Amino acid sequence: MIMLMKRILCIIPTNGFLNPQCVKSWYDIKVPEGYEMDIDYAVGYSVAQARNRAARQALTEEYEYLLMIDSDNIAPPNTLEILVKADSDIAHGWCLAYADSNLTCVLHAEQNTPGYFTVYSDKDIPDGVFDIRASGMACTLVKTHVFKAMKHPYFVFTEYEMWGELGEDYYFQFNATKLGFRNVCCKELQLGHVKTTLI
Repeated sequence: MIMLMKRILCIIPTNGFLNPQCVKSWYDIKVPEGYEMDIDYAVGYSVAQARNRAARQALTEEYEYLLMIDSDNIAPPNTLEILVKADSDIAHGWCLAYADSNLTCVLHAEQNTPGYFTVYSDKDIPDGVFDIRASGMACTLVKTHVFKAMKHPYFVFTEYEMWGELGEDYYFQFNATKLGFRNVCCKELQLGHVKTTLI
């Protein structure tokens, strides 16, 4: 009996610069049984352009998943095992945003104050796999059926009346969750960030 492997495209969105320590970590990621992964790079003038190119490549080449890891993040070997196990339409790891802060780029699923986002610190990240409003997409696994349900471009820097300009990552997640796709973060998956402390 022939076992059909589920295909994952791992793309590093970049403007051309890659950190050697980060690159090594991506090639050390363990691929779970029943899956196969290809690693490539998407270069763009902006991160949004690179992410859109990555999504188009995943769809054109008929991958079931797109794994995006930012070019300044260090992924642990069990990255894919954690994200695949979460079995969500969109699943994220997390990292600290800045060297002098304990704040992450993960937003609470519920926003109680109009015009403001509530960001998790590293001390109050919930256990396990939990629903979120959005994440900075340091390391994100997306099932490609999400892109099939959306209009291109999927990633756009956007000016909001309530929040001001937000990144392409939030734009994508806001639109995906409006369509009913689940968006989660995995506490177990903390990444190193070359802007902070390497782990």
